[in-house]
Amino acid sequence: MVATIVGTNVYANKKECGTMKWGDKSHGYNKPSSKKFNQELNNTDICNISKDIDHMKSKGAVKDWTEFKTTSVYKTADAEQKKCLKEAFDSPDSNHKKNLADYELSYCGTDKD
Repeated sequence: MVATIVGTNVYANKKECGTMKWGDKSHGYNKPSSKKFNQELNNTDICNISKDIDHMKSKGAVKDWTEFKTTSVYKTADAEQKKCLKEAFDSPDSNHKKNLADYELSYCGTDKD
């Protein structure tokens, strides 16, 4: 595990997306919003939705790939992120259905492995 110390805050697993940087937040009790997730798909970029998902402010899943490709989140993704998003969508979940879960979207938005 990598820990970054900033002032008196310790962040494990620093996240980056474009010019944005943040540390994992202690999730504790939360009520992430699926309504916010659906709104963000068309009103924000991949970095902001990745941060909101990571900070448990937004949750949801993409079930229609063709529709997702028209969203601002997809359009703001770079080529590597788009490839990751497509691979994640095409990998069936435990119910053998294709979808893109929020944590997969956040992973593709932030990890550069």
